[in-house]
Amino acid sequence: ITISMEKNQQFIINITQIPKNYSINDIEFVSKDNNVAIVSTDGVIKSVDTGNTIIYAKTKDGKYTAMVSVIVASEKKEWTNPLKGVNYKENLDYLNVKAL
Repeated sequence: ITISMEKNQQFIINITQIPKNYSINDIEFVSKDNNVAIVSTDGVIKSVDTGNTIIYAKTKDGKYTAMVSVIVASEKKEWTNPLKGVNYKENLDYLNVKAL
């Protein structure tokens, strides 16, 4: 999933499915580049400056990861696949996220 944002906008990552034997408390969010966008512990993405980054939603043990690509532009651009989830499958379990 890819979202496009302007500076100082916010989007929420919604966890739509969690792998077996995990709870929402086992999920953490990480931004690859905090200079472009930051993400809170509850999945709120806030754009900081123009550029590209990836927001990861992953289980704390690292077994499952989902990604959201973030493009921050000076002008607003349209979303690409805004409601399509991103799945990482392993042993028929998966972590699924979507941007709201």
